[in-house]
Amino acid sequence: MNHRQGPNEGGEIYKFSREDVKKQRLKDVNFYILNDWNDREPNRPYENYVIFEYDTWPTGERTATWYHGNRGYTHKYRSADNYYDLDEVYKSDFSFH
Repeated sequence: MNHRQGPNEGGEIYKFSREDVKKQRLKDVNFYILNDWNDREPNRPYENYVIFEYDTWPTGERTATWYHGNRGYTHKYRSADNYYDLDEVYKSDFSFH
């Protein structure tokens, strides 16, 4: 987990080298989206996530949006690129991811 805690930074899933990116190497990555769900969010049936490449300031912010019924939820993240993945997981079919 990334401990820098910068605004719109998120947690570090994996640090890819420039060589990994250049050669488009596949990596098997395990990362907890939400640790201790029952302790941290006991009454919330779902959790949203966005996976992105963080870029430092002065890179602008982007917005990820999820919809539940008629209500939209947003999260800002700092990246020069679009996100890699944006989804939600439900507690009922969430094991240890």
